[in-house]
Amino acid sequence: MKKKIITSLLVTILFCSGLRAQQDPMYSQYMSNSLAINPAFTGCRYSINATVMRRMQWLGVSGAPTTTTLVLDAPIKSKQFGVGLVLVNEQIGITSTTGVTLNYGYSIKVSEKNGTLSFGLNGSIVNLQMNLADVKTSIPDPEFGANFSTWQPNVGVGVLYNTSKFYVGFSIPHIINNKLNKGGSTLEALTGKQLRHLYLLSGYAFNLSDKLDLTTSTLIKYVTGSSIELDLNANMWFYSKVSIGFGYRTSSEIIGQAQFRIGELVGIGYSYDYQLKSIQRYTSGTHEIMLRVQFSKPKNNFRKNQSSSTKNSNHVRSKKLSYLNNLF
Repeated sequence: MKKKIITSLLVTILFCSGLRAQQDPMYSQYMSNSLAINPAFTGCRYSINATVMRRMQWLGVSGAPTTTTLVLDAPIKSKQFGVGLVLVNEQIGITSTTGVTLNYGYSIKVSEKNGTLSFGLNGSIVNLQMNLADVKTSIPDPEFGANFSTWQPNVGVGVLYNTSKFYVGFSIPHIINNKLNKGGSTLEALTGKQLRHLYLLSGYAFNLSDKLDLTTSTLIKYVTGSSIELDLNANMWFYSKVSIGFGYRTSSEIIGQAQFRIGELVGIGYSYDYQLKSIQRYTSGTHEIMLRVQFSKPKNNFRKNQSSSTKNSNHVRSKKLSYLNNLF
């Protein structure tokens, strides 16, 4: 009986990645990876883009989450439509989650002041695998004799409103609450499900001078059955080439960030999360690196005014695109 109880407790811990409140991958540089949480951002940068992100959470803690993300998107049909692909792999202990998501976006102009309203739809398939056979037990246990794997199809939606200096978006990346169940004498009562996540994302760019811009962003996350979590970030941009920023997450984390632009088409980002909770004693923190490449220069999607041929108006339109690139 004692062995059964210990086994049940262990398996409950192993299933925590499927049952925890925050099931979706977490990103500190979400403003540079917004397409991964809201399909309405698909094609909104008016260029072909690829973003790779690697997050190593609680470095030094065995079995801590590591997340690798690849995002591709491109505008089509005169920049009114967009298509995208999101690939995600997350490792937590003996649990591996791999997801493939296809995004579709549609944008319409809603004002003469560069206001754009975008809608997004996605379809995804996620594979959850638990390598139970890798667990070493002092006494052979049939519960750990075979691995567990399940496939979870899903759909998601998103909406976005943006100008050259402001954006706000809402999304539900997966709507279906897929059930997760592992049968067996010990595990038969252990049943979880894929919880619905709601995201509200917003940002604004302040032009402080010809050399300095300040971008702020907020991410509000809510998972069914849990409390609301809030991310607040501010980044100072120098010549639209280098940025230094700080953030705070209400789950008691302080975030430091930096981004660098190489030319007009390549961006590199790094963030460090410091836990204000006791777990920080056992870890060197959370590290996240990002590489983004634009395979074509972003074209101005804003309507030209009568003086658009002048150097001044060209500078203004270029600055608007700079704000947009700094925001997301």
